[in-house]
Amino acid sequence: MITEDKGTFKLDDFDFEKTAIEKNGYKQSDEKKNTKVSLSMTVEDYLDLIAFKNHKVLKLKNLEYTISSAIVYGLSLLESKYKIERDREKVTLKRGRRTGEKVELKDTTIDLPEERANFINDFLYYKVFDKGFIEYTRPEMMGELVKLIKSKNKEIFTS
Repeated sequence: MITEDKGTFKLDDFDFEKTAIEKNGYKQSDEKKNTKVSLSMTVEDYLDLIAFKNHKVLKLKNLEYTISSAIVYGLSLLESKYKIERDREKVTLKRGRRTGEKVELKDTTIDLPEERANFINDFLYYKVFDKGFIEYTRPEMMGELVKLIKSKNKEIFTS
């Protein structure tokens, strides 16, 4: 049943926020604070993310699922794997390729909820300063993220 309340319409038994969390991995209200994030990853990792997104869209009929949704999901897996301190100072990584690196990279820019973008910084701070991986890169982070997605969704990646 549709009811009108102060100029808005409400459908009974429809919880939009719950649906947004189930479909996208984050609350609709979080989308208002999106920030653009540039990420590099190996082409292989990018293709795995595309396969995961396609599975969500085609097999599970979640038409709103995007690469950003897949990355948000992967970031939540990283967050549950590593208990890291939050709100760390901004990390600036060394630019350019590492010596001897010959892997083809794919660059992409995505919209992420601000809280997820801040987690990326906190994660990189953790890897570089807390764990001492001075040469840790965003592509390595994305590789770890994709590896976690694949391990949690083996049925998608076994064929």
